[in-house]
Amino acid sequence: MKERTVVIEWDHVWKISEVLTMEDDEDFGLYQIVGFHSVYGNRSLLYIGKAQDRPCAIRIREQLKEWVNYEWEIELYIGCIKLINDEKRFSNQMRSKTLSDAEKILIYFQAPSYNSKDLNKLLRNYLRVINVGYYGQLFPEVSKYAIKLGEKVRPRLAIYEE
Repeated sequence: MKERTVVIEWDHVWKISEVLTMEDDEDFGLYQIVGFHSVYGNRSLLYIGKAQDRPCAIRIREQLKEWVNYEWEIELYIGCIKLINDEKRFSNQMRSKTLSDAEKILIYFQAPSYNSKDLNKLLRNYLRVINVGYYGQLFPEVSKYAIKLGEKVRPRLAIYEE
């Protein structure tokens, strides 16, 4: 089982218009949408998503068309991968796989209100996600690893807070 550690640096975006003007090739990563929820109240984590095949601005524009325009008090956080296993440079394939896995584990642990996909899916391999910067409602660190008991693999989960 290959272990991976990923560091995601988050930035708080005050205006949605700031995100919509982002068009660099580097603007791929994760994003979280925080806002008012009728049950959970103000500043609730509503959604975690990834911009993997297209820049964040394009992906968030799609979200705006779908449902975000109907919400209020919306805040956005954009997360970019800074390190994978202490490496600052990594292939597009590694970035893509790591983004998908990081999104899954964050959705699993955080259970945002509007994410329905990947809520009960765990990774088969070990991944440790360390959130730095302005990571909003997220845990500073989440991880998943499995231990082998006989022939069965049972997940062993841990959440670490500062």
